[in-house]
Amino acid sequence: MERDIIREISESKNRDIVIHMDSEKHWSEYIVFLNSLKESDLFYERVVSELPKSNKGSRCYLSYNNKIYAWLEIYSITKKVNSVLIQMFPYLNLVFPSLENTDFKEDYRYFYDNPSKQ
Repeated sequence: MERDIIREISESKNRDIVIHMDSEKHWSEYIVFLNSLKESDLFYERVVSELPKSNKGSRCYLSYNNKIYAWLEIYSITKKVNSVLIQMFPYLNLVFPSLENTDFKEDYRYFYDNPSKQ
């Protein structure tokens, strides 16, 4: 039976967030990149436009081609002058994506569609 990941995230009291990964890159490139960060003891960082109602230890789900592929644990969320920096541990926790595309942008309020380019 397929898990309804979007419903689980939306109903979560943990304030998990979702970040859209640029589909101009192949998913395997992200895996290689995250593994290199892990080997170097570095964090995966994304800059977003608004402060999420999330905390250290919550999950940041990674959306690729409108499917949830994995999640990373949030290490810190820092408010800057005009942006917010989210740091995550680069340990990829894979989620089996649904077989059909899921347009969840309107269902989930902690979704970041246009994070800064890497």
